[in-house]
Amino acid sequence: MLKLPIQIILASIAAAMLMSALPMMVLIAGLVGTKLAPSANLATLPITAMVIGIAVNSMPTAYIIRHIRRKNAFLIGVFIAMIANDLAATALIKEN
Repeated sequence: MLKLPIQIILASIAAAMLMSALPMMVLIAGLVGTKLAPSANLATLPITAMVIGIAVNSMPTAYIIRHIRRKNAFLIGVFIAMIANDLAATALIKEN
């Protein structure tokens, strides 16, 4: 049996989790959009907002990464994501 280094095993697990995250995010965003939207036509608004947000922020993110290094930019991104997750959870709890 072939014994792989632990880095390869961890990278494989991380890749599998990453590849399963996007379909799960699309599914959950659609369900949440259906619950929160006043009209069924607006149910895909969360997905639209994610796509537009990624498109708008790709250039500023590249600028930040270039000037303050990857690790610091990653930490800033994690902090912003934590705040966004808290806001999303609050909106779901209040159904608003």
